[in-house]
Amino acid sequence: METVLTYLVHAQAYLLLFGFGYLLFYKRNPLPSYNRFYLLFSLLAAALLPLMPSYLSIDGNNVHVAAFGLPELVVAASGAVADGTETLSAYALTSTLFMWSLGLYYSIMVLILLFRLIRITGMIATAERRTIEGMRLVLLKHNNVPFSFFGWLFIPIGLENDPAFRHILIHEQAHARKFHSADILLTEILHLLFWMNPLFYFMRSELRVMHEFEADACALSHCERISYQQALVNINFSGRIVPLTNPYNVSLIKKRMLMMNKNSKRPGIIRKLTLSISLVILTASAFLFQSFRPVKTELKIQNPTSPLVTEQTTVQDQPRKDSAVFVVVEEMPQFPGGSEAMMKFLIENIKYPEQARKDSIQGRVFLNFIVEADGKISNAKVIRGIGGGCDEEAVRVVSMMPAWTPGKQRGQNVRVSFNLPIMFALSKK
Repeated sequence: METVLTYLVHAQAYLLLFGFGYLLFYKRNPLPSYNRFYLLFSLLAAALLPLMPSYLSIDGNNVHVAAFGLPELVVAASGAVADGTETLSAYALTSTLFMWSLGLYYSIMVLILLFRLIRITGMIATAERRTIEGMRLVLLKHNNVPFSFFGWLFIPIGLENDPAFRHILIHEQAHARKFHSADILLTEILHLLFWMNPLFYFMRSELRVMHEFEADACALSHCERISYQQALVNINFSGRIVPLTNPYNVSLIKKRMLMMNKNSKRPGIIRKLTLSISLVILTASAFLFQSFRPVKTELKIQNPTSPLVTEQTTVQDQPRKDSAVFVVVEEMPQFPGGSEAMMKFLIENIKYPEQARKDSIQGRVFLNFIVEADGKISNAKVIRGIGGGCDEEAVRVVSMMPAWTPGKQRGQNVRVSFNLPIMFALSKK
């Protein structure tokens, strides 16, 4: 679950970064094509960047070990209880319930999206259809606002004979040529990820505005501006709007009119260069944040005289002669049953050492181990420990893990190094 939560948090953080970048550099930009590209790039980058591996790490205590980091395990115990498995079991149950709730929510969202697609498909299947200038016209019996979905144009019956229809057709042809419906589908899919982020709704709204600005610009290159604006105003505003589509008269009339009446002077090369540089800087900032992950090694030890393991042994100290040790590979090793099964195994087997409990010792033990080419665990060592038997207990449990599914690089089984932080925490009596 921690992996999922980490991904969600990072994705929201990246979207906030790109969203504020839009407000700072692009909001007043009169180039809708630039804004549209930035918005689409931002949404995709925020979703994909957290999936990139972290190639570098920064350790506050100068302990550097090249390894893939695993989620932290917390072992909790009170001053009178030396076993923290009950607390961990409750934590695991809470995690499972959370994941089931999240899965249920996402399932409902997917069903809503499918229902909307089926609704549009049903309109196409049941209505009268014809082709006009490359657009597949769908004549609807009910009073909908004219809208398009890819190459389909949906209008009420009789509107094709209206003088304003020519303007509508050109406008919706522009939506189809620029694949604006694909943008809308993409944002609906990304809504599953960013539903809790207010900036997502703002950016989605801005993307729809850019669609209309682009379509208006295309229409004005073929139509007289005053007649086009009159047609836009005279279209019936009482019709229903169908989700997932490009409606002709969305509630952007004032913005669109202002945009159409703006001075036609185009931004110079300096403005375009500034926009491009800002995108590069924001992307580089997000990439660096993803590549560098701090590894917190601050220890919380109740007894200042407790022993502290300072040996900083890395996997390179005693390398095997037969093969190299990898950090990230094409197919990462997997614990039998996945991450949840690994956490369950650790929960069931690790114990809070009696000596550490008596001496009020708590803190993080950082372990490093190697998953060999045959999947077996080897070289389980303490990178930094806290004493009181916690270090030995962590090594004991990790060493007894069953064989993993080995990692693969270019089709060959390889050795992969992992770091595992285990937090020993004492609660108050």
